[in-house]
Amino acid sequence: MDNLLTREKSGTQLHDLDDLLIVFLVIAAVSLLRGLLEGYAYYHVITEGVFILFYGFYFVFLRNKSLLQIKKLTMALVIFSFIVSIEYLLLTFQEGKIATIALQRIVTRQPYIALFTVPVLVSNIFFQKRIWIKILSIIAAFPIIAMVLISQWRGLWLGFLISSFAVVFLALNRDKFSFQKILKFIVLLILIMTTLVITILIIDQLFIGSAIVSLLNRGLSFTDVMGDDSIIMRISDTRRAWQQMQGSIVDILFGKGLGASYDRNSIYMTYPYQVDCTYIYIFWKMGLVGLLTFLLIGFKVFKKGFYAFKNTQDLFIKYITASLLSGFIGLYIASITSVCSIIYQFTIVWAFMISAVEIVYLKVRSEIIIPRRNNEQV
Repeated sequence: MDNLLTREKSGTQLHDLDDLLIVFLVIAAVSLLRGLLEGYAYYHVITEGVFILFYGFYFVFLRNKSLLQIKKLTMALVIFSFIVSIEYLLLTFQEGKIATIALQRIVTRQPYIALFTVPVLVSNIFFQKRIWIKILSIIAAFPIIAMVLISQWRGLWLGFLISSFAVVFLALNRDKFSFQKILKFIVLLILIMTTLVITILIIDQLFIGSAIVSLLNRGLSFTDVMGDDSIIMRISDTRRAWQQMQGSIVDILFGKGLGASYDRNSIYMTYPYQVDCTYIYIFWKMGLVGLLTFLLIGFKVFKKGFYAFKNTQDLFIKYITASLLSGFIGLYIASITSVCSIIYQFTIVWAFMISAVEIVYLKVRSEIIIPRRNNEQV
């Protein structure tokens, strides 16, 4: 047992989450090689491979098992997100000059960073004791939330909303569950919805084009899922990806390789396209083995995160695990309608989040095991 703890502290032992990341990265590397051998477009093969292999930064972040490192990187990412949101709003304001009744939509990947940042800012309100941090978190949240709303990514909306509810729920139940906390949860949900409404009204006044009309139009599409053009297109894309794999057990198990695509026809041109769902994307290009490995990584993250949250009295660990778990909930929901967790540049952020969960888990676990071991010796 003593040797185990020594190796954990020195960082020389591989744990189950490490093993899963290594397997996933190996599968990605093999898929990249197959994509090159199949003659797929070189740019797509390399770009997809680089983004997926960014998950390897997990081991870089893990080298220094320090809560201080987590705190510094979290703060840096919050500042980065705030700057990105301001840049996005300015770009929307500039491009919005050509809009008519609807708000001009700027299609970019930037808003997905909010899946990490918003749970952190909400956690600051509940866990931080300094009032100035709470105030700054509220101020920083407004442009980031505005960026999420203006993006009009409906999967991102859903992930953002559920992750916000999740972090509030975890914050209220960090000690013991009670009926009073349920009432507080309901009140806070009302406050969150009120904040969203106020943000929408502010956007509506600042930008050319009606934010209310735009957001309502996108939001009402949830009421007719099977009649929504975007959903129909995604179903069609999934069928076409599956058709490429039929009849080959090798493709089903290991995928078609990175860079695989099919032609999609539009009014203007025919162009290569890929599915817009993380889970279908992984299954298509990395096979069932790749998809199961990816899902197992998520399962381990939640298992270890909840373990750390439940078994510690350390306020920072509760704060960071509540933020991370809620962020992952939002990420995995948003991944249903996008490939945000697999081929965006933010995969390096998701790698940091996974490493942070592993670090706090190991710290909490060691704090439980060491006293138990000492008691056995007595």
